[in-house]
Amino acid sequence: MNYPTAWVTGAGGLIGNYLVRTAPSCAPGWSIVALAHADFDITDFSAVRRRFHREAPQAIIHCAAMSRTSECQAHPARARLTNLDATRNLCDLAADIPFIFFSTDLVF
Repeated sequence: MNYPTAWVTGAGGLIGNYLVRTAPSCAPGWSIVALAHADFDITDFSAVRRRFHREAPQAIIHCAAMSRTSECQAHPARARLTNLDATRNLCDLAADIPFIFFSTDLVF
């Protein structure tokens, strides 16, 4: 069976991991691709675009972020690249598919 595919970025984090674990019971008609930072760098825009066009997901659930205040303050350029620029890139790619974005007031 060919189920529609949804990417979950930040699959190694609290929210992303929960969504990936509960997807089989909550979204049984979907194939979930868990994208954790260890194996998928959302700041490598060319690689993200290539994978997006190759896999053609039908939805993106974006949970990846630098969310520790001290880390964001210590590395503002990396925080901007991860939290703003990578999110913008994913939004652009997902222009014609559902894009769900999780964030907190701690993401700078």
